[in-house]
Amino acid sequence: MLKYITVIIVLFSLLIYWFQIRPTDIRTKCSDYAVEKSVALYPLTSERDTTKRTILQEEMEVKLYSSCLHEKGLEK
Repeated sequence: MLKYITVIIVLFSLLIYWFQIRPTDIRTKCSDYAVEKSVALYPLTSERDTTKRTILQEEMEVKLYSSCLHEKGLEK
């Protein structure tokens, strides 16, 4: 009986990891990666470039984030 309870607890723990913790961790890492890369690609050169850089940065960030999620298997 104790074996069955142990197996159920282990399986439940693995399911929680696979469907809750792992995707959250991947999304966090992809978000950090996207922000880091988009800022590096569009550095701020003057105050006039702020709006343009921000728009380009946001577009690149979304693309990098989606690409990262796709590579990690969270999006199709």
